[in-house]
Amino acid sequence: MAACRLATSVVFCAAFAAARFMNLNEDYQAEVDIIGSGENTSILLLLTVNTKGYVGFGFGPNPNMTGADLFIGGVNNSMLYGKDYHGIGNTAPEEDCDTCQDWEVVTGVESDSGTSLVIQRLVNTLDTDGDIEIQNSTTYVLWSYGEFDIINHHRRRGFRELNLFTVDDPRPGSSTPNPN
Repeated sequence: MAACRLATSVVFCAAFAAARFMNLNEDYQAEVDIIGSGENTSILLLLTVNTKGYVGFGFGPNPNMTGADLFIGGVNNSMLYGKDYHGIGNTAPEEDCDTCQDWEVVTGVESDSGTSLVIQRLVNTLDTDGDIEIQNSTTYVLWSYGEFDIINHHRRRGFRELNLFTVDDPRPGSSTPNPN
C-alpha cells in the first residue's frame, strides 16, 4: 500500500485497508473511502505526497481552478493545518468563510519521505457558497503540492477526470489491475 511507505503512517494503513486507490502522479497518491449514509455520508481521503510543503486536493466542473472546491493543508513545525478554498480562476484561491470550513484534517504526519494527511468532509455540505456536492459520477479531481508550506503559484499540479465513488487504480507493486 502506497501510504505504508512512510514508516510513521502505519496507523493510516489500517484505517484505509478497504479504500480505493488513486495514482495522481509519481509523487502524489490518494486513497478514498465513502463512509456513512444519507445526509451523514462523508468522503475520507488519505493523501500521500512526496513533499514537505503544502498539499492541495479538490474537484470541480472543469480541469482548471475556476469553480473548484479545494482543500489546502499540510504539516508545518509538527502542527497540522488545512482550510477550505474555492477556485476563482487562474489566481490564488479564495478562502471559504470561517463558519463554512467544511474540510477537516483528521490527522497527518511529515517525515523524510514526505507528507501524509487524512482529510474528510461531508459528500453534500449543504453550503451553497461554492461547495460542490460529491456525486457518484465523473468529475475533475485537481491536485497540487508545493516545496514549502507557503501557498503560492504551484508548478506541481494537475487534474484527472474520474469518479471518486468507483476509482481504483492498481497499487504500486501490483502486477494486475484491480477488477473494479
